[in-house]
Amino acid sequence: MECKEQNFLMYFSPLRLEENSEKTIELEWPLNKKLSDCYLVAFLESDGKTIEKYRSERFDVSSKARVSVSLNKYLFQPKETVVIEGKATKESGESLEGNVNLEIDGKSYRTVLEDGKFSFTFNLSENIAPGIHTIKVIVNDSYGNHGEKNITFNVTAVPSFLLVEVSNKSVFPNTTFSITPKLLDQAKGIMKDWVAVKITRKKLFAKETFLEKIVRSNEPILFRFSKETEPGNYKVEVSYQEMKNETIVEVLPLEKISVVMEGNTIVFENVGNVPYKRTVEIKFEGKINKTKLLELGLDVNEIKSYKVLAPPGTYRISVNTGKELLNFSSQLGGLTGNVIAMVEPKARQKKLILIIFFLFVLLVLLLFLRKRLRHKIKGRKLKERKKGLEGSERKGASPKLKRVFERYGNVLEANKLNSSLVYGNKQEVSVLAVKFDEKEIEEKTKEIEELIVSAVSTIKKHKGVADIQDSFLVVLFNVIKQYRHDVAAVRTAEAIVEKAKKLKLKVRA
Repeated sequence: MECKEQNFLMYFSPLRLEENSEKTIELEWPLNKKLSDCYLVAFLESDGKTIEKYRSERFDVSSKARVSVSLNKYLFQPKETVVIEGKATKESGESLEGNVNLEIDGKSYRTVLEDGKFSFTFNLSENIAPGIHTIKVIVNDSYGNHGEKNITFNVTAVPSFLLVEVSNKSVFPNTTFSITPKLLDQAKGIMKDWVAVKITRKKLFAKETFLEKIVRSNEPILFRFSKETEPGNYKVEVSYQEMKNETIVEVLPLEKISVVMEGNTIVFENVGNVPYKRTVEIKFEGKINKTKLLELGLDVNEIKSYKVLAPPGTYRISVNTGKELLNFSSQLGGLTGNVIAMVEPKARQKKLILIIFFLFVLLVLLLFLRKRLRHKIKGRKLKERKKGLEGSERKGASPKLKRVFERYGNVLEANKLNSSLVYGNKQEVSVLAVKFDEKEIEEKTKEIEELIVSAVSTIKKHKGVADIQDSFLVVLFNVIKQYRHDVAAVRTAEAIVEKAKKLKLKVRA
C-alpha cells in the first residue's frame, strides 16, 4: 500500500494459477492511524520481472468517527430532566455500531449505539451549581473507530437560602456592630441581589422599628443603637420575596454617667440606658481637705447640676463614681465661717421646675374658665330663642279651624309648637301639611269637625305632633318617636285624604 505518509507491504506470497482461474486474497488491516492519499498496488512477478501491475482508486485510512449531539434545551432549572440525543458515523459515512460513554460533572454514564444513534436521559440534582456545564460524549467500536463531542448547557441560579449574620449577638448602646444578609443559590453560592433588612422590637401594644433598609447580599452594613436604647432583645429580620430569616441581638444594660466641671458647678449626665442610682464621692484637696458623699439619682438622659462651695482658693476636686475617678482643678469661693465645703443642687434648676409647674396650673385654669364661659353663652342664647318662640303669635290661622283643632288636638298635646320636637336639639323629622278649603271651613263645619277628629286619631296612632297654621294642618313625625317617620307621614296623609273623600271635602296633603 502506497500512502502519502509512507508505504506498507501488505502481502507477499508465491502464486500458482491455472489458465482462466482466479484467487481471492483476504488481508488483515493492522493500521490504526490516519493515512491520506493511499493506493493499493498489486504486482505479479516472475523471475524478477513484472508481468502485470494494478493500482487502485485513491482512498484515505481513518479511525475517526463523526459525532453529533443535541439536548432537549439549553437553559435548565435544578431537578429538571436532560435528554441527550446523538449520531455517530465513520469517515466514509457508514453508521457506527458501538458504545457511548458520557461524562457529566465528574460522573460517568454508558449507553450503546444502535444503527449509529443513541439517546440518554438523566435528572439534574437539586443542588447543582448554577452556570455552564459540559457533557463529554465518547463513541468507539470494536474496529478502533473513535470519536468525541462536547456539548454545554446552562443551569439557572435559584434563590434557595437566606441567612443573616451579625458581628455581635450582645452589644452595648452606642456601640457599632455589622449586619450581613446572605442570599444563596441552590448550591449555596452567594447571589448578588437586594435584600431587605429590618430591626424591630415588640412592645406591649405596638412594634417599634429601629432600621429599615435595602442592601446588597453579602455586603455588611453598620448599625449602632442610640445611647438611650432600652436593654432587651431586638429582632434583626431579613427578607427576599417570600423568604425570611431572623436573629436576635441583645442590647445590654449600661449604667454610666458623664461628669464635667463648669466653673464651680459639677454637671452629671446619665449617658447609659438604665436609671443611675449610686453614691458618688467628691473629694476636695486644697486649702481644706474634705470628702463629701452625694446620693445621685438620674433617669436616662437626665442632667443634674450641683454647685460646689468652699472657702476661697484653688482646689483639686476628684469625683469617684465607683467605676472611674475623675480629677478637676477649680477656683472656688463663697463659704465663710465654720463651713468647710458643701455640694448643693443648683438653684436655677429648682426655679425652672417651679416656673413650669406654675405655667401648667395657669393653663388648666384658663381652659376651665373658657369652658364655663362657652356653656354660659350657649345657655343664654337658648333661653332667648325659646322666649322668642313662646312669645310669637301664630297669626293668620283660621279661627274656626283653630277652635275645632284645639278642642280635639289637646287629647295628644299636639298643639305645642315649643315642644322638644321643634325646639332645641336638631333632629330628623318628616313633615305632613294638609290644606283645607277655606270656603268649606265656613260652610261645612260638621264635616270639618269630623275630619279633624279622625285626623287627630291617626296622628296619635303614629306618634305625631300637629298644629294649625292658616288653613293648613301641619304634622311633624320624629325619628325618636317613630323609627320610620317617613312611612308614618305617608300613612297619615293617606288616611286623612281617604276620610276627606268620604265626607266630600276638598283637601290636599
